[in-house]
Amino acid sequence: LEADGLFGGGSRVLEAALELERQVLGAEYFRARKIFTNVEFFLPVILHILGFDPDFFAVIAMVPKIAEWLAHWQENLDDPAGRIARPRQVYVGEMARRYVPLEERGEAKA
Repeated sequence: LEADGLFGGGSRVLEAALELERQVLGAEYFRARKIFTNVEFFLPVILHILGFDPDFFAVIAMVPKIAEWLAHWQENLDDPAGRIARPRQVYVGEMARRYVPLEERGEAKA
């Protein structure tokens, strides 16, 4: 996908988003963790290109999310065995840890 010629001309916002995506896809940190951009990354760009006021971006993004949450809730109500519900996440790490100032910390592990 190239920004030139899209929607009748280049978009600086789209160009910036595409470059950020290239950087993410090229970074070992993100590739190793299988972290990729998704439709939610590009939604504000699309809304900007379509001319929506940025004040409405969050509201527009929430409309399909609300439908998704309601559908999930309805599925849970319809399944008495509870097989559809997502598994519970239980933290099993250390309960208390000493704060280490940033300058005293070692290099992050990949």
